Amino acid sequence: MTVIDVITVMVKRISGIFSLISIILITVFSVSCQKNKSAPTYFETVSTKYINQVIASGNKLWVLSSTPQKWVDIGIVLPPYQISVIDLETGEFIINEEIPAISAMTLDNLEKPVLATFDRRILKVNEDLSWEEFFKLPAAGLIQRIVCSQDDYIAIPTYTSGLYLYNGTDTLILDTPDSTLKEHGLTFLVRDMDSNIWFTQISDLFMIDRNKKIIRDPERLPYDNPAGAAFLSADKDNALWVSKWDGNDHRIFKKAINSYWVEIPPPESSGRRPIKFIRSDSSGRIWIAYSQYPKDLLAYYESGKWNVLQIPLNNIVILDVDTWNDEIIIGTSEGIYRTKMK
Repeated sequence: MTVIDVITVMVKRISGIFSLISIILITVFSVSCQKNKSAPTYFETVSTKYINQVIASGNKLWVLSSTPQKWVDIGIVLPPYQISVIDLETGEFIINEEIPAISAMTLDNLEKPVLATFDRRILKVNEDLSWEEFFKLPAAGLIQRIVCSQDDYIAIPTYTSGLYLYNGTDTLILDTPDSTLKEHGLTFLVRDMDSNIWFTQISDLFMIDRNKKIIRDPERLPYDNPAGAAFLSADKDNALWVSKWDGNDHRIFKKAINSYWVEIPPPESSGRRPIKFIRSDSSGRIWIAYSQYPKDLLAYYESGKWNVLQIPLNNIVILDVDTWNDEIIIGTSEGIYRTKMK
């Protein structure tokens, strides 16, 4: 073989190596671009804050956010909460940092926010985030959740003073021992599609109908241990869902109208780890969130099974979720993440 032949062979080999390298680089670049397309989308206004609650209504996203102190553990969220509204089509936003520390948010029949504050006030909020005081509880502990019925009275559960029902004029207080409640404190309650309001106390389930009559459901909750949190939600078919930590496992139960409680096993990937929340989105679809280190996972229940979503975010806490059109909107400890439903 001549020198020229050797050089020719070497050139071909080098050329082949460069071709292979080029293919690898193109492939890597292509994969990188695909990953970038699915990268988190955050709204800059709240990107450094905990997104505690999100409610999609029309083309608006109502947001409660907070800024915990840096030394506080990531699983703990401290007040004050701030409210903002984001146009989901244009991305335009308004934020109000002047409203007193907020503990809970719901929407009334006009799809406007109603807020509960840490100083026991109920505020009605306009689209421009101006507000007015609607009601003040005379004495109560922390208000963790509020619900508006279809005829626009507000149900306000408290930790120490029972349940308040207020319609703008009259106040009805459901408290022990003058009511059927077993304890002063209430935390979890939900409104179904028929405007009935449901809440639990230990193993008992109660309903408040449109006439503000409180009725104890004959079907007791399928557990007797009152320890731990019991989340409550209602889906589009008015079935009730309860999530309960029993000391060893986190169990999920479903109760259809006029039926019995049925246990719904959680997703296998949960490993029966503690469930952070169970809630229905704006379409009545049931969601849960749970941890699988180093990330939190989301799952929704549809067609008799759990559909688990792998969100490409590590070392964050998922705090809330809602849906808008074909998008999932997730409130996290690092901001708002939007992704397409699959």
